Amino acid sequence: MRPGAIHIPGAVQPYGFLLCLNPATLTVVQASENTQALIGIPASDLLGTTLDRLLSPERVAEITQLQGTLTEATKLVGARLDQVEGQPFYKIILHRYDGLLWLEFEPVAESGGPTLDLPALNEALGHMLAATQVLEFCQYAVEQVRGITGFDRVAIYRFGEDESGEIIAEAKHEDLDPWLGLHYPASDIPKQARAMYLKNWLRFIPDARYTPSPLVPVNNPGTNRPPDMTYSVLRSVSPIHLLYLHNLGSAATMTISLIRNGQLWGMITCHHRTPKLVSYELRDLCQFIGKTFSALIQSKEQLDQREYQLRIRQNQSGLFEHVSTNPNFVEAYTATSPTSLTCWTAAEQQFALMAISSHLATRLLSHKSRSY
Repeated sequence: MRPGAIHIPGAVQPYGFLLCLNPATLTVVQASENTQALIGIPASDLLGTTLDRLLSPERVAEITQLQGTLTEATKLVGARLDQVEGQPFYKIILHRYDGLLWLEFEPVAESGGPTLDLPALNEALGHMLAATQVLEFCQYAVEQVRGITGFDRVAIYRFGEDESGEIIAEAKHEDLDPWLGLHYPASDIPKQARAMYLKNWLRFIPDARYTPSPLVPVNNPGTNRPPDMTYSVLRSVSPIHLLYLHNLGSAATMTISLIRNGQLWGMITCHHRTPKLVSYELRDLCQFIGKTFSALIQSKEQLDQREYQLRIRQNQSGLFEHVSTNPNFVEAYTATSPTSLTCWTAAEQQFALMAISSHLATRLLSHKSRSY
């Protein structure tokens, strides 16, 4: 992968395999090299063939009917590879982009992961809707995603105005050290990665120690360049990112974008200490939670701001009353309980002091006018 080209790696994560088809002829023009390892058929043998080489006529007809409606948004079809030895069952994730029909074949997880508890999910979404503070809202989100996926750690990483990041909510295994409150520089997530996160809501790496499986051929014969894999589920990621995950002690990861008004607000980031295959359906549910979060975050911030302004007014009102009812208002101000000031944020203290200064100036002018 050449530097700066994370959307055209020319390779996939090898836990599944990829076929790129010509939408007009429905023939395979590219295949990931690992088809030999996964289904016993060399990638070169699949080039120029149709889906009949793997699937039953009924499943081919279903995909043929579906392909005309496809966009970059993925759709899921479950299929047994009837024409392959052993007839393995795969989930086929389809989308259409960059002049190609993409079929990504994911194995079905053999080990039973967390089961979906719909009543608990409904209750959790109710809590998210009812939350009146951003941090409360974030905490419900990370707890729900961890409950669905079983990741060791799920956290929300929020971007600041300077593009730096901060962990503001976390749900984790009790053995792990906390990340809550940690700050990261803007360089922690490069701009090209942020641009991808705006286009593709979810990124999943079930085994960060993987060796990429290249496409055969690497270039699309129709364009003579690597295909744009922006919306590919299996897209291989930068080796620098894999090293970053290794340094974190993360063997599997999933990241969900949080987007407000077309801008990247933050991310739900999930980590596991061992490789972990989370099913497409559960990942899709987590993406739904991310999109629900994104739709609601602005209203939660507005609630936070209203509560903040109300707290300022209440604190000012109490302070004004204390100062105004004392004949020596300067003494009254300096004798104010330290707790009533130190519990405020720096911005609240500054705003209150400005207001009190204005109030005192008004009283001084009134006193001087009466003395004449």
